[in-house]
Amino acid sequence: MISGTCLTLSNLAHSVKIYAAEPEQADDAYRSFKAGHIIADDALETIADGLKVPLKDLTWHFVSNHVTDILIATEEDIVDAMRLVWKRMKIVMEPSSAVPFPSSDNWRCVPWAHLRLFKNRKPDIHCSRKRNRSAHRPPRQL
Repeated sequence: MISGTCLTLSNLAHSVKIYAAEPEQADDAYRSFKAGHIIADDALETIADGLKVPLKDLTWHFVSNHVTDILIATEEDIVDAMRLVWKRMKIVMEPSSAVPFPSSDNWRCVPWAHLRLFKNRKPDIHCSRKRNRSAHRPPRQL
């Protein structure tokens, strides 16, 4: 998802800063970003198991050229974000989709270290979700 975000915003909104987010226990992109080259690593166990896929060359191209920084969410932060989304929106969120939420200041579960990045700003948080198209039903016509 970060590749598509980078590709789109680099062409449409050059001045937008792109921040990626990763679970602390599957932080190969974070470590690669800080090192300046891909650090291939098998992820440890994380509740955000959809983000355990290792960083590949094509994604690395977009991350290294367009991402401002990669923020880290702890396991506890991820669970807190899922809980808050449930309480406020009544949406059951998959853990991998909850990773960006603790990294922004829109949520009380944000790590204090990241607050300075979003102070007086309105971050746009992108998270993915899978849709079972066979289970999707269009709304009833009135």
